[in-house]
Amino acid sequence: MSYPPGTKVICIDATPIPILAPAFTGLDFTFPRGFLSEGTTYCVERATENADGSFGLHLTGLPIYCRNREANWHHLRFRKIEARTITHQEETASLNQSRGPKAFT
Repeated sequence: MSYPPGTKVICIDATPIPILAPAFTGLDFTFPRGFLSEGTTYCVERATENADGSFGLHLTGLPIYCRNREANWHHLRFRKIEARTITHQEETASLNQSRGPKAFT
């Protein structure tokens, strides 16, 4: 799955346990600007491949370090937010619904 710069993602797993990093513990990591927050939307700065072939995300404004080296957030912690186009029919239905019921005279 592709995560180009600027992609919006939402955190679905903010557990403090490293994902698929058996050689590391939570004590190996530092979070200078804090940890993830479940349900929060983040912006992808870039994606990088991990040693095991999986990939991780570097998030704008939320760095992570492992043993004093820049690391990434495992992609399994996030769900990509897909842009959705509203059809004319959906837009009309939404407008009609927001206007409320018609008054009878």
